[in-house]
Amino acid sequence: MLLALELSGARNTLALGTETQIWSADFSSQRGVGLMAAMHNLLAEQKIEKSDLRGILLGLGPGSYTGLRIACSAGIMLGYSLQIPCCGLCSFAAAAFTHCPPGESIHLALNAYRQQVYHACYRRQESDLEELTAPHLCTPQEIAELIGSNCFLGEKKWAPQGVVIQQDCQAHAEDILTYAFSLGFHADGAGFENGLPPEPLYLRPAAFRPKDRIE
Repeated sequence: MLLALELSGARNTLALGTETQIWSADFSSQRGVGLMAAMHNLLAEQKIEKSDLRGILLGLGPGSYTGLRIACSAGIMLGYSLQIPCCGLCSFAAAAFTHCPPGESIHLALNAYRQQVYHACYRRQESDLEELTAPHLCTPQEIAELIGSNCFLGEKKWAPQGVVIQQDCQAHAEDILTYAFSLGFHADGAGFENGLPPEPLYLRPAAFRPKDRIE
């Protein structure tokens, strides 16, 4: 049994699952402070013990600085305390794998605020996902040129006219699990060498700056 955490955006979710079945919970109204309670509730609802967990997967973003820090800190802590592996996957890649039809490419655009947008592009081939453009920062003015006439996942305001739009480009925790199983992860804890280190995918520094140190 694997546990996935996804807090890269406004929607905060977690999921438990195997290759054949996934259960999820949304705790967005409580954000990060509700993470542990949501996890305990989902485990109890499915009559699963923490000792049944064999690995933890994290959505690494790009996205919310605070949400990613909470997810990675919690995942590392749980992995250490339960002595099970913990690793991450790109949230954009998981969302693209879920939403992109096989044989097509898809662009993702997520509001990064500060007059910027997170963008990436992927092509789906059956069970494989090819990264055409790695997640990066761009301006709203650049989005239409980057997307062209391709399938698009994100807010309508970023999309050119005539593009097939799916509104929700933030991955859910169940997307993280689904993508992980396609990469060779297994519910028994095998396959974690296919993941990324549990570190947030930050594409820019935090908005705040530490005050000058006074000696």
